[in-house]
Amino acid sequence: MQRKLKISFNGSLFIIISIFLSILRLFAVEPVVITDSQKETLIGLNLEILKDEKGDLTLEDVLTDQYNDKFQPVKETAPIYGFTNTVYWGRFKVIFNKKTHNPSLLRFNFANLNYVDFYQLNVQGELIKSVKTGNMLPISSRDQLAPKIIFILNGSEEEENIIYFRVKNEASMTLSLSIISVSEFMKETRISEILLGIFMGIMLLIVGYNFFLFYSLKDFSYIFFSISVFSLAGYAFILKGFAYFYLWPDMPYWNQISIPISISFAEFFFLLFISEFLMFKNRLPNINKISPALLVLIFLSMLGAIFIDYLFFIIVINLLVVLIFLLLLVAGIILWYKNYYRSFYFQSSLFVLFIGVMMTILVRFGFIPSNIIIENGIIISSPLFVILMSLALADRVEFYSQAKEIANKALNENEQRLRALVETSNDIIWETNKNREFIYINPRVKDIFGFEPEELVGKDAFSIVKPAYVDKISTVMRESIISHQPIIGLEYIVSGIDGKKVILEKNATPVYDENGKYSGFKGIDRDITERRKYEEALKESEERFRSIVENSPVGIVIGATPFTFKYVNSRFAKMTGYSEGELLSHDISLVLEKNTMDLVVDRFKRRLQGEDVPSIYEIEFKHKDGSKRLTEMRVSVGRKVDGSLTIISQIMDITDYKRLQHQLIQSQKMEAIGTLAGGIAHDFNNLLTVIKGYSDICLMQIDENDDSFKELSAIRSASEKAESLTKQILAFSRKQIFQLQIVDINNLLTELESVTRRLVSGTIEIEMIMASDLPAIKADPVQIEQVLINLIVNARDALNNVTDEGSPKLITIETGEVILDNSFLGNRTGKHVVISVSDTGSGMTKEIQDKIYDPFYTTKETGKGTGLGLATVYGILQQNDASIQVFSEPGKGTIFKIYWPVVKIDTGFQTL
Repeated sequence: MQRKLKISFNGSLFIIISIFLSILRLFAVEPVVITDSQKETLIGLNLEILKDEKGDLTLEDVLTDQYNDKFQPVKETAPIYGFTNTVYWGRFKVIFNKKTHNPSLLRFNFANLNYVDFYQLNVQGELIKSVKTGNMLPISSRDQLAPKIIFILNGSEEEENIIYFRVKNEASMTLSLSIISVSEFMKETRISEILLGIFMGIMLLIVGYNFFLFYSLKDFSYIFFSISVFSLAGYAFILKGFAYFYLWPDMPYWNQISIPISISFAEFFFLLFISEFLMFKNRLPNINKISPALLVLIFLSMLGAIFIDYLFFIIVINLLVVLIFLLLLVAGIILWYKNYYRSFYFQSSLFVLFIGVMMTILVRFGFIPSNIIIENGIIISSPLFVILMSLALADRVEFYSQAKEIANKALNENEQRLRALVETSNDIIWETNKNREFIYINPRVKDIFGFEPEELVGKDAFSIVKPAYVDKISTVMRESIISHQPIIGLEYIVSGIDGKKVILEKNATPVYDENGKYSGFKGIDRDITERRKYEEALKESEERFRSIVENSPVGIVIGATPFTFKYVNSRFAKMTGYSEGELLSHDISLVLEKNTMDLVVDRFKRRLQGEDVPSIYEIEFKHKDGSKRLTEMRVSVGRKVDGSLTIISQIMDITDYKRLQHQLIQSQKMEAIGTLAGGIAHDFNNLLTVIKGYSDICLMQIDENDDSFKELSAIRSASEKAESLTKQILAFSRKQIFQLQIVDINNLLTELESVTRRLVSGTIEIEMIMASDLPAIKADPVQIEQVLINLIVNARDALNNVTDEGSPKLITIETGEVILDNSFLGNRTGKHVVISVSDTGSGMTKEIQDKIYDPFYTTKETGKGTGLGLATVYGILQQNDASIQVFSEPGKGTIFKIYWPVVKIDTGFQTL
């Protein structure tokens, strides 16, 4: 029983599956059968489509069972997917039932498809043919027979093939496919080219006609209409694929962006044309206010389609087309209602174009199916539109004829008015024929030459010119005739009616007849005698002023505001290091720091508000090489008749003055302190001599084991330290007795090396770099040792302040030779030995560097420094006409450089 039930169940299942497969076969897509007699077969209803959402499927993926069942049959002959960049796969079967071996052509009837991949498989599923094409590939790199995309299909009789294709488009997509014979294809191609030629001929004829009207009437509405018609024709030419095929087959990117450019130009200039043609400004002011915004949107949408997002902005451009047409239809209806006669032509022509354009746009959005009429909507409606609009424009020619009569009447009136002006002019206005004879000259000639105009008519124009100027004027006139260029500003001298010299300025133009032959001159001669006197006086005054300013010892700047340069003299340019051209192309921020700039701006604003602001103040300028120059600036503000301001600034470089002033103050301070310290040090030294003497006597009389011996020894030791301090004070005050010798600084440093290494700890390294053949100097060796030890001790203390254990601790002592010029500190010149002591220690700020040579100034802890070390160094160097420089930044170490003058070795001294 169970077995029978099982058999019965299996049989029922088999019957159900058979019925289901029969139903599927009933609704399955039939293959396309190609015969020799067929001319063209639309394959839309034989097509199956798979939507590739991510766009990453390959042919191998599509052939799998996972995707094979997802293909959906198409219910239209030409499926439309609107504006999209989604990838679609298509497939259909082809059976070649042909006796001949002539190939058939698979044609994509929608010309603008960016990427198309074609695959032909046999019944066994083997790939026979694979082709990649599309409008984003150059036509020259693929087999292309026509503007539309073509694939060649080959197959044997009764052979079944499966065709797969992959399509991706960055605009609207219509999958209208047909299989066509080669002969029918060639026939259709010829017909399409003829129709296109007729279309383009009509459009270009209208363009040329309206350009002619523009040239004749100078009415810009004609040129706007011509450009819009030309752009519309170009758009149709591109949309049908002919532009890519014939004009730029190797420029796919340009073919892509030419679509938004052509349609944008068409609607941009069409809107300009309609605004002029229907006089929106006067008749429809509210719509006229909207037009500029629409023009901007059209332009921005075109740029967006080219540079940002093609698909999005193509949709925007098409929506703008619809919006503009609707707006213009409303405008036409309003004007029709107001009985404006031009609106009849406008409404009729616009309606025709509106139908054609709207059909094209609705198809591209996917709202209506495509057919041969709709597909050629623009090509059909455009010629009718331009013909009707041309009739409207031709109506304006009559209007211009009437306007011309009115203009001629006004011209006659103007001519009489101009004649009156010419007759009473203060200039000599004249005209000559080709023989250089006067045919007209105004009465002004009598005031200058004493001739009546009638006396000069028919006479040579050179008869009133001095012989010395005849050749000059003749040469210039010949060159003017040959070059067809006017004579401008030619000056010459004549004798006036009273014998006085009169300077005339000639401005003349050669005249040519309708055949282009020279027929004479027209011109104006102006008496510029008085003007030349004023100009000469002004020139002398300007040269005198320029000489004073350019040779001024101070920088002079003239500006319209305190922040701009209108003029700078050479002294200011030298002061800043920039050329005059560089300064004039920038404002004052080029040479000022921000805080200084803020000060200048603040003072200028306060001065304009009437506050009593000092007109002289010190500011710091940035030199081109990065250095700073301290200047004293004197500012004066003047106001012209028109209310504009002129700011004149006088700038004196006081950098060297301030430095010398600082040095003088420092020297005076040091001298005063030195005098005081020296006097005290002598008296103190005498007291120390007594203390040391009595200490020595007492120590000789007391046993070493006595408790008093240690106390007296401490007194003796303290007096020795005080004596050392006294020597430092005497050196600082320049009252220490010293003995000059010829010193080889390298030998001295070699002997001092063991002492310097004992001064520093074991973690600090000392490196000595000594130049060879170093010249000798004249100095007291003890003083040099004192200078070097002070600098090394300071370097040691700076290195001990470094808390980073990983940082290197190095003191470098280096010798060399330099030649100093006048710009050096203290104006010391000539050859010098330079001794450099540098460390990798904690460094110093600028504020500390300004005080390091001050007596008793120290940054060390209490009890660890006297503040006389560098003051003593400075005093010793001043005594010996030597100099010192310091270079330091916090965290970057310090370098002291000593410059000691070189001397020739004299036998009266011993070399150390």
